[in-house]
Amino acid sequence: MSDNASISQQILTSLGGGSGIDIFKLARDLADVEKEPKQLALESSIEKSEASISAYAAIAYQVGTIKSAFQTMDDADELTKSDGSSTNTAVAAFTSVSGGAIKGDYDITISQLAKSQRTVSNVFAASNTQLSSSSFDITLTIGSSSTTQHTVSVATATPQGVVDAINEKNVGITASLVSLGNSAGQYQIILEGQQGTEGAFAVSSNPDLGFSTNSNTIQSSQNASMTFNGVTIQRPSNEISDLVSGATLQLKATSSDVVTLSVANGENLLKNSIKEMVNNFNDMQDILDALVDPDSTVENGGALINDFTGVRYVEQQLRNAIFANSPTNSGSISNLRDIGITTDKTGKLILDENKLDQVISSNFQDVKKMLTANTNNQSTYSAAPKGLALSAIEKIDALIGAGSVISDREKNAREAISGFEEDLAKLEAKMEGVYERYLTQFSAMESLVRQMNSTRDYLEGQFEMMANVYKD
Repeated sequence: MSDNASISQQILTSLGGGSGIDIFKLARDLADVEKEPKQLALESSIEKSEASISAYAAIAYQVGTIKSAFQTMDDADELTKSDGSSTNTAVAAFTSVSGGAIKGDYDITISQLAKSQRTVSNVFAASNTQLSSSSFDITLTIGSSSTTQHTVSVATATPQGVVDAINEKNVGITASLVSLGNSAGQYQIILEGQQGTEGAFAVSSNPDLGFSTNSNTIQSSQNASMTFNGVTIQRPSNEISDLVSGATLQLKATSSDVVTLSVANGENLLKNSIKEMVNNFNDMQDILDALVDPDSTVENGGALINDFTGVRYVEQQLRNAIFANSPTNSGSISNLRDIGITTDKTGKLILDENKLDQVISSNFQDVKKMLTANTNNQSTYSAAPKGLALSAIEKIDALIGAGSVISDREKNAREAISGFEEDLAKLEAKMEGVYERYLTQFSAMESLVRQMNSTRDYLEGQFEMMANVYKD
């Protein structure tokens, strides 16, 4: 019906020329009654498909975390690297540990940190204050038990010139020109030597710059003092590289408590990787259980209730990858069960840390070979023998890679959404046609009712005229 015709119908209806029924609303309501259940069904299908896509993405992500854990233990070199740890990193910690570091535990108690001498000059009115009418020399005497002297020639006789000359000499004393930030705009020079008692220094010059004044030494140099595995020792620096072979440690604070520094040759990395894999698998099982549980209250809970078989297939394939025997013979260690991994009655993984520690301590080389086949950077396409870690990675890739069960299901869900959206568009067009048909039918009815009302009005008028004639 044209817009003009629609307007005419509204006018006639409002004037009482027809049935008095809002045929436009009636037609729309009847069309909506037909449309609504179909529309709700399609929208529900789209919502479920979108939830399933999110669910498959969550599964793929969590499976990927299990793969990442295996990737940290698939190279022999990674499991050979030495690793250092501290029971109190705020007091002492390793800054570097080389592959040749000797495995062991080392106890340290720190009574004194190494410090460097700091001495300040007199206060100067400005950075370019003239200190002398000509150039002059500064004598630096460095050392405690034995000393060395250095002559610094100051060509520009200003505080900034002194700083530049000392730094250019490069004898282990650093000079800084500092603004005091006061209203007078004054400056001072700060000299700092190296850590340890042998970093002590004395300064003399003409003109006297104030460095020889005792009160201007604001910090004296000293050695670090500590007990190391029960032996009292001193070192000139807080960074020490000659106590643990192949390792450098940093002293950070004094403490009367014993700090234990430990060096492990890959054992800590392996243990952490095993723990991470176990935790990631158990997190994944929680996710899978929620996705097939219609009563789950977590996000997307029950989203894959209709794909229970697919979800459990993913779980079983991961179990097979984790508990398979290593493709490489490695003595008495064949699989992860041999190092302390089992399952509980719910199917979650359990790690016996005591057994893992015992196996790592007594049979680390076999564990490493079981996981890595003693190879490095091995491709999944390599024909060489593989360890359990790389074998598990290959099986996991088959679950989440292109063409895998997870990616195919996600792809099917996206295609289903496109189909449902097309059906919605078709339904919308169809229902507009139904609305127009109802409107045409009701318009014809209105036309008939108007004709009947017109005839009624005519007859009523005639009857009234006849009645009036007889009254006269």
